[in-house]
Amino acid sequence: MYYPGSILLWAALLFGIASTVAYVLSLREDRWRTTAHQAYVLMTVAVIAASGLLMYLLLTHDYRLSYVTAYSDNSLSWQYLVSSFWAGQEGSFLLWVFFASLLGLPLMRYARHYESRAMIFYNLTVLSLIMLLVKQDPFHFHPGLTAARIPLDGAGLNPLLQNPWMVIHPPVMFIGYAAMAVPFAFAMAALWMRRYDEWTKASMPWVLLALVTLGAAIMLGAYWSYETLGWGGYWGWDPVENASLVPWLMTAALTHGLVLQRARKRFRRLNIVLAVLGFLFVVYGTFLTRSGVLANFSVHSFVNLGITAWLVFNLAFFLIISVGLLALRWKEIPAESGEEPFWSLTIISVIGILLLLATGLFVAVGTSAPLITELFTKPAQVGPSFYNRVGLPLAMALALILGIIPFLTWKGPMRQAGRRLAVVLGITALLTALAAVLGARQPLYLAYVAVAFFAIVANASKLIRGVRHGSWKEVGGPLTHIGVGIMLLSFLVSGVYSQRVKLRLVEGHPTKVLGYTLTFKGVEQSTPESHNAMVVDVTAPKGKSYVLKPHMWINRKTNQLVAKPDIKKSIMGDLYLAPAQYDPGEEAPVSGTLRLAKDRPVAFRSWHVVFKGFDLSRQNAVPNAITVGAVVEIDRPGEKPVKVEPSIISTNKGVQAVPVTIPGTGAGKIRLSGMDANSGVIRVQLLGLGGGIARKALLRVGQSLKYDGVTATFEGFDLSDFKPEAGRIHIGVKLKVTREGKTYALEPKYLKDTASSERVIPAGIPGSGGLALTLGKIDANGGAVELELYDPSLPPQPPARPSLVLDVSTKPGISLVWIGTIILILGIFLAMVYRRRDIASIPLRDD
Repeated sequence: MYYPGSILLWAALLFGIASTVAYVLSLREDRWRTTAHQAYVLMTVAVIAASGLLMYLLLTHDYRLSYVTAYSDNSLSWQYLVSSFWAGQEGSFLLWVFFASLLGLPLMRYARHYESRAMIFYNLTVLSLIMLLVKQDPFHFHPGLTAARIPLDGAGLNPLLQNPWMVIHPPVMFIGYAAMAVPFAFAMAALWMRRYDEWTKASMPWVLLALVTLGAAIMLGAYWSYETLGWGGYWGWDPVENASLVPWLMTAALTHGLVLQRARKRFRRLNIVLAVLGFLFVVYGTFLTRSGVLANFSVHSFVNLGITAWLVFNLAFFLIISVGLLALRWKEIPAESGEEPFWSLTIISVIGILLLLATGLFVAVGTSAPLITELFTKPAQVGPSFYNRVGLPLAMALALILGIIPFLTWKGPMRQAGRRLAVVLGITALLTALAAVLGARQPLYLAYVAVAFFAIVANASKLIRGVRHGSWKEVGGPLTHIGVGIMLLSFLVSGVYSQRVKLRLVEGHPTKVLGYTLTFKGVEQSTPESHNAMVVDVTAPKGKSYVLKPHMWINRKTNQLVAKPDIKKSIMGDLYLAPAQYDPGEEAPVSGTLRLAKDRPVAFRSWHVVFKGFDLSRQNAVPNAITVGAVVEIDRPGEKPVKVEPSIISTNKGVQAVPVTIPGTGAGKIRLSGMDANSGVIRVQLLGLGGGIARKALLRVGQSLKYDGVTATFEGFDLSDFKPEAGRIHIGVKLKVTREGKTYALEPKYLKDTASSERVIPAGIPGSGGLALTLGKIDANGGAVELELYDPSLPPQPPARPSLVLDVSTKPGISLVWIGTIILILGIFLAMVYRRRDIASIPLRDD
């Protein structure tokens, strides 16, 4: 255990308990409030110090800690070392506590006369997280750690998490989670104090903060998934995704409920229930995604690390105190009835709130399907079709409500509502007709498009009226609703009308798909450390050309295949290329292997091949690698001698031979397959020139290889010159070869001396026109040998071209998802700015 970090966590826990106890005492004597403040500040300081310490240990590669080893390594850049802080379960809890403790500082100042009671409940939410951290301490050393056993490197960050959005998305998400506890604390304080109206003013800025941060985080995560995971979408209804969506829907419902209560002095019970539900679903989502109960059903749920019982306790604790206090006060909460007509802002807003509540509960039930089905049968999850089937009518109803609201007042339709509605409906009809012309013909989808346009146009008209009259305080709502309408429209267009095809591209062969022409040009690796880029030339339907480079590589730490798509983005739609499989193909067969000493010609058929020396002029041509070339001269009858330079590139990943083409031979190449710089000897392979290994077989004593009238029988090893102590490992393979009624005793040999590199001496078959027997693998202990028969008369065989399997999809209108999100977030932010002064109207102390 790393004591400084663990002590800080325990200190935070103790100071948090002290602050809570002091707040309880302050209910009787106000002087304890100062003690509560001081203890809370000390808790926050301890949390900040613990967080800073863990960050320092990550940045300095202190691999004594299991957490540092599990989520970082020496190769990570600083921004990914920072994000490895929250890559694991313990670190993400610490990040949550960090933001929760910071938010408590302004909460203490602005809670006004709700402070003591609100802070008691808020402290309980923070303490529940700190207790999880104390149980699952991120400052643990490796078991049995000694100085000699400290790892030199870590396991590293999952490649899919090595993305700039990993630096941004989780912190924004945990700010939202932390902010969700504030409305819950105010609602509990309101129940305790029997003051059911003022808490709406105190909590509204916090509700909007949770709404804007959770909403931003959800869509940041969606965009991250879209551009990184390669499955072509931005939402998969995964439990981790839904764990943030459900609280956000509850918070959206609460936002409208608070506005409704303040305007109509009613719906107090509804809002307290919504505030409680929003926080409880945060706790419940934490249980689902971090206890391991859904590990088999989620692509990025955490496995069980031994905190399941604590998570269950937290859920039960907050459920009991919230439901218990709510039940105790239920009959006391004022519940006046109203006389508004159905077509009033009051009634329609309530319907909208109930739709958001129903959507959240529906998503929560779908997410909990494995737990529900386990009660009756084998655990099973629901697929996206379940959410789409039920979610479509709910989304249509919500869009309709959003379109109706701009024409209503609290007591009924607004003046000139009919004329304004007619204009909006006319514009909506024109836009819907345009959508039909563009392909939205299915009646249900056309109706969906119509209500989405209705919501957008109606709220745009209200926004324009507000701007004209200078009513900037009312801009946030319409702007937010426009963003929602655009998003609802884009969900349908980018989902239902997308096209997807899986195909194999052979290198150099253009292929038409979905109106595009794709040509795989090969693999590009700009540096030895960079990931392989699959270069694809694209010609769009209108003739415009560009290059996309989806990436595909093997993670060396986990031996895991990692793929990352590449996307051509535009306002009208995206072209999405996700690599699924790469086949490097097969090179042309080896036509011959030559051992070359410097300036000594060696015959290959009618050629003479001469090694002229090493070329080190391009030694640093490739960054972070050493490149060594070998200059080889080839002299062919009737042609001028040519010089070629095969090379070897050495990196920390290994050694790679780079073959070069032999001019005038078509597919003929020469490859450097070995070198001994001290003795000035190299070994080269000639490929694609005809000839090659015609037959290969693994033989034991007495077994035979047959080819074109030749029978070669393995009779045993010749170990007469096998003298390792003298530095000679010479192994002969005794063969009895029969051809055209004649029998020969042949002995190909494997030779390795301490002073020279290993080599194989083949044995030619007399009178066969160049047939020769050579050796592959040798298992002297097991009594087996891999025998290869070389035939120079084999015709040249072209190499098998590399190929790439791609998931190709088009995403029409997907940019509207991101545009709608930005508008939505902007609207909520403006509403939050204009609501910030509400707190000042609340009394400082109890009456």
